[in-house]
Amino acid sequence: MAQDPLFEPLTIGGCRSRNRIAALPLFTGYARPDGGVTPLLREHYWRLATSGAGLVVVANVAVSGDGRTSPRALRLDDDRLIPELARLAATIQHRGALACVQLNHAGRFARTERPLLPAPFDATHLDHDVAALKHFMHSFPFTERFGLTAKFMQMSSRWRTGMTAEDRERVIQDFGQAAGRAAAAGFDMLELHGATGYLLAQFLSAFTNRPPGPWAGDFDARSAFVRDVVRAVKQAVPEGFPIGFRLLVQEWVPEGIDLAEATALAKVLEKMGVAYLSVSAGTYNSMFSRPALKVSRRPAYLQEDTRALRQAVNTPLILGGRVFRPSLARRVLEEGVADMVGLGRPLLADPGWLAKARAGKRVHVCIDCRHCLKRVIQEKALACARWPEVEIERVDLECALHVRMNACLLFTSPSSLALPVGQLPARLPGPDDLAVRVIYLIPPEEAGSGFKTDAEAHWKQIRNDWAKAAAGRSPEGVFRTAAPRAYDDILAEARRDGYGMLVLVDGQDVRRGELLASKWREGIFLAMSRHASPGRRVFVAVDLSPATHMLLRFLSYGFPERSRYRFRFVHVLEGAAQAARSRWEKMLPISGWDGDTPLEVVAPGPDGVAPTLLDAAAGWDTLVVGRRGLSRIKSLLLGSVSRRILREATDADVVIVS
Repeated sequence: MAQDPLFEPLTIGGCRSRNRIAALPLFTGYARPDGGVTPLLREHYWRLATSGAGLVVVANVAVSGDGRTSPRALRLDDDRLIPELARLAATIQHRGALACVQLNHAGRFARTERPLLPAPFDATHLDHDVAALKHFMHSFPFTERFGLTAKFMQMSSRWRTGMTAEDRERVIQDFGQAAGRAAAAGFDMLELHGATGYLLAQFLSAFTNRPPGPWAGDFDARSAFVRDVVRAVKQAVPEGFPIGFRLLVQEWVPEGIDLAEATALAKVLEKMGVAYLSVSAGTYNSMFSRPALKVSRRPAYLQEDTRALRQAVNTPLILGGRVFRPSLARRVLEEGVADMVGLGRPLLADPGWLAKARAGKRVHVCIDCRHCLKRVIQEKALACARWPEVEIERVDLECALHVRMNACLLFTSPSSLALPVGQLPARLPGPDDLAVRVIYLIPPEEAGSGFKTDAEAHWKQIRNDWAKAAAGRSPEGVFRTAAPRAYDDILAEARRDGYGMLVLVDGQDVRRGELLASKWREGIFLAMSRHASPGRRVFVAVDLSPATHMLLRFLSYGFPERSRYRFRFVHVLEGAAQAARSRWEKMLPISGWDGDTPLEVVAPGPDGVAPTLLDAAAGWDTLVVGRRGLSRIKSLLLGSVSRRILREATDADVVIVS
C-alpha cells in the first residue's frame, strides 16, 4: 500500500521533517510589549507542534524596535531575548517538529513614529491606497471604520520620506544580528519575511520602490537589498544553517510584484543557497480588494503560480493559500506542485487536522471569514471564530494580563530600604519571564547622598538574592534624582518600555501612594508595606464587573502555588445575592479558577463599600481590589473604593488591578 504523501518525511535544508505539513506563520499578538515570549505564546506553538506538523514557523519576529508590526510582536534585537526564544524553540522540538523563526522588518507598516520605506509615497500611491482602503473598511462593522480609517491616514502621513543609506545599512545589520541570535537560540532554521508588503517586498516592488528613491530602477536595482540581507544573514549563522524565504508571487497592485519578478527573485535566491521558498500573495493594500478576494477565495489559489515556480527552480516549495482539506493537500503533493503544504488558518480552526487526515475523518474546515486577520488588524490577539467563546475570552484576558506583569519597583526613602531584600523575589508576583526594573529615587539635597550610598548597597544585595532565588530574568537597576517631574518621567518610561506593574515599596507614604495609583490607571499598582508580615492570607474584593476577570487572572500568575495561600473572596452586594453568585460561577472557568471557589456576599454597611471591605479585611496580609476604570471625574463624585483602601489599610500590602 502506497504511503500517504502527507506523511512522507522530507529533508529540507539538511533537516528532516517528519511529514510534508508546515504550520505557516500567523501573527498572534501574544508577545509581551518588550518583545518577549509569554506563556500563552509558548502554549500556542506547543499546540501547533503537538498537532503533528513537521515544520513550525514562529511568526513575524522583528529584527529591530522600529520594525515591529505591532506593540505585541516578538523581537530578536537584543541578546537578553535569546533564552526566551530558546525555550520556545525547545518547546516545539520536544513535540517532534522542526522549529523555524521568521525574521521581519515591517518597513512602512511598522508601529513607529518614523517608519522606514525605500522611497516616499506620492499622490498616485495614495489614490490606490484610498481605493483599497474603501474595500478594506467594508469588511469591518460600521462602528469601527472611523477609527481604522484615522489610524491608516495617520500612518500614511509618515510615508513622505524615504530611508537614508545609513538606515539601509543598519537594517541589513539588524537582520544579520537577529539571525545570529536565532541560531544561538537553537532554532533548526530561519525564514526571511519577503511578503505581505513588508520591507523586503517593498524594496523589490516597483509600486513602493520608485523614482526618486535612490534604490529604484530595474529588477537588479530593486532586488539588491534582498540580496544584501541574505548575504548578511548567511554570514551571521553557522555554515549550512538553513535559511528559507517567504516569497510574494502576486502583489495585486499597479506595477507591483508579479509571478515573473517573483520567479526571477526565486532563481537569485536559489543560487544564494536558500533552503526553501514559502509562497504567498497579497499585501495589506490589496488583499481586501474585490479582484484579490475573487482569486484568493478559490481552493489552493496559489497552486498555478507555485507550479510555474517549480518549472524554474529546484528549491523546495511550500504551498499555502486555502488548502483547507486533506484531499486537496494530497493532490497538490502527488502532482508535484510543491514539496510541502502549509497550513495556517486550517490548524487554527482544527488543531486535530493531521490526526483526522491520517484516520480518514472529516476536518473542521476554515470558513474563510477572516475573523483572525481582522482581530490582528484591530490589535486584538489571534483567535478563530470557530473557537468557543470562553477560549477567545481567555486569550484576551491572558494578553491583557501580560501587558501588566512586568514590574517597576520604586524605593523612594531610607525607610523603604528596610524591607528585607531577601523577601522580594518571593513576594513579587509574576511568571518566570517577569522583567523587573528597580528604581531608586534619590533626593536632590545633600541628605540624598547617604540614601544613595545605602541604595547602592541595597541594589547589590537584591542582585545577589535574585540570583540565589533563580527568579527569572535579572532585574535592571536605575538611580534617578527626585526632580519635580520625576514620577511623571518614570511612569512615561514604564509605559514606553512595557512595564505594567508599579510597586511602591514601603507603602506607608499615603500621599505618594495615592498620587501614583491615581496616575497608574491602566495597570497594576502594588503598595508594599514594610510593616506587613510575609504571610499567606490574601483578601480579595471583587465587584463582579469585567475587571474581576483581570483580577482573577492576576492572582493565578501572582500566586501560582495556590494551595500555599488562603484566599478569601468577598463581594459587597449591589443587588440580589443569587444574581451575584451566578455571575461569579460564570467568571471562574474563564479566569482559570475551580468552579467551587467560594464567594462571600455581604451587605454594605452604613458608611458604604470601602469601610465594609476594610472591616472585613482587618488582619489579612494582602488586600487585592479591582478598579473598574471610572473616569477621574466619576471617581471624585462617587468616591474611589481602591484609593480609600490604599489610604487606610496601612498594615497590609495593597494591590489595585485595573
